Amino acid sequence: MGKEVIDSAVPKLLPAYYYCEDTVFQQERERILKDAWQFVARADQLASPGDFVTTRLNEIPVLIVRDKDKAKAFVNVCPHRGAEIILKEEGKAQVLMCHYHGWTWKLDGTLFRAPSTKDDAMFHPSCFGLQELPLEQLGPFYFTSVGCPMPWSKLLGELPDILKERACDLSKLKYVGKQSYDMNCNWKIVVENFLECYHCPISHPSFCDVINLRDYTVTPYRYFSTQKGPAKQEVELPHENARYGIYNFLWPFFMVNIYPGKDNASTNIIRPLSPTRTLVTYEFFVHPEMEAKQTEEIVGLIHQVQLEDVTICESVQRGLASGRYPGGRLVMSKENGIRHFQSLVNEFLGSPSSLPNTRSERALQSHVGVC
Repeated sequence: MGKEVIDSAVPKLLPAYYYCEDTVFQQERERILKDAWQFVARADQLASPGDFVTTRLNEIPVLIVRDKDKAKAFVNVCPHRGAEIILKEEGKAQVLMCHYHGWTWKLDGTLFRAPSTKDDAMFHPSCFGLQELPLEQLGPFYFTSVGCPMPWSKLLGELPDILKERACDLSKLKYVGKQSYDMNCNWKIVVENFLECYHCPISHPSFCDVINLRDYTVTPYRYFSTQKGPAKQEVELPHENARYGIYNFLWPFFMVNIYPGKDNASTNIIRPLSPTRTLVTYEFFVHPEMEAKQTEEIVGLIHQVQLEDVTICESVQRGLASGRYPGGRLVMSKENGIRHFQSLVNEFLGSPSSLPNTRSERALQSHVGVC
């Protein structure tokens, strides 16, 4: 009597310090984020030659520009003195000129002009091309990686077929805006919250007015997972599959979602900023013929759900940082998507035993039993 029982078969969660400690976050940046395929631009931003977008992947500035026949990605760092070549976030240019000393590249990344080097016999323009990065697409969404990524097709797996089955042509949707949320929580909390609807009946009444949770499923694949649920009420259907909403997670932190009804989509773009801060940007897409009122309803629903999720995720962060979190466990009938995600975290990052424990975790062990 009073003896603690440990069941190794119980699906437990990652320890609290995984969500709070800078040492863990730095290892994530090295082992997960550095090599990850990450969203960088939309096709509508790169519609014609000279269109460009700049962004950052971790600490590395990246430039995506459309050449004559296709888009390309480069490291946005001048090989002359290290300045970022292009400072604007988005625009159009005939050539790529560094704002510091005027070195200039063609849209294909080859050096076009370097002032005052004409008489330098030791200067070889071919040695100063821009560093090109791989660039791939999922529908209208461009992704790149600054490390040595796994093959793009291996990461995607069956996801393109699942999106095709939903019969919503993402490439034909119209971009209608975005909304960003600066959240005081770890990026993994944001992902895990997305990966289950166990909390929806309590936390998202507006979502539950739209989706029938009795037929809601979460299906993990190798590097992504898909949630699927039918509309609760009758909706305008361009085809039978449009009665379902599908919500897709692609490792490590990109989501693309389609709600029931006329063609629409939204993306969740997650940027880890620190162990306890995450920037989440939602972008919205609708059928070109969708009425303004219906567009506002879809965007409004997504915004409302996200505001509710901000409250949830920040609350979880405070609880995990309290030093009194006993380790938790999963309800597998509802939270199998989280187990799939955490298995990927451990696969890429390493097991909990390989990372340092914290003083707050050690203090907790003297206060809370394991059962």
